[in-house]
Order: sequence, then structure tokens, then C-alpha cells
Amino acid sequence: MNNKYIGPGGRWMIFWGAPSFVIAIIVCKAPLLEYIVGSKAAIYVFWGIGIVLAIINGLLIDRIPPKLVIPIGIVGWILTASLLYWFLVFGPGSFGHVSDDVVKDQKGIIWGK
Repeated sequence: MNNKYIGPGGRWMIFWGAPSFVIAIIVCKAPLLEYIVGSKAAIYVFWGIGIVLAIINGLLIDRIPPKLVIPIGIVGWILTASLLYWFLVFGPGSFGHVSDDVVKDQKGIIWGK
């Protein structure tokens, strides 16, 4: 990509697609995360994971070749949008990964045993 079109801030925002996919996976598994760590600690764990991903993202953007930063970010944003769309349209368990160790309560929330 030509630097006159996308500056360092634009590269940073585009490259955020890669860690946003990890955050999307965590959002889809939020009830299970809440069950594992408890309802009061879940938000802190979620924010902690986000902070760690931000730090990793800051370290990786300088070490990845500049020609790969934008394609990796765009693929990440596409996967993030696809995952969240699929999850929001079809709901929990739509990926077929609900097994015997996961149960659904009366409100339809999926919990691990």
C-alpha cells in the first residue's frame, strides 16, 4: 500500500481486526466465561483480556512486515463481522459445539457444568 493514502493511525485501526476476532470469540462465549470465573469477575477478566490483546497488538504491528499489516487486519475484520453476525442471528449453540458438559437454563443461557 502507498503511504500517502494510509498513515500510521490508519494502519493501526485496520490491524485491530486481528485482535478484534479474538474479542468476538470471547463475546460469543461470554456466558461460559461468566460461569468459569464468576459473574462479578467476568467483566474484569474480559477487560484484562482486551488490555493484553492491545499490548500484543502494539508489539506485533512493528514486527510484521508492512505489506502484511493491512491484509491481516482486513481478514480479521471480515472474520469478526462474520462471527458476530452468525452468533447474533442464530444464537448460542449455533456452531454445533454445545456438548454434554454445557446446559441451557430456563432463560436460554448456556452454562458449563
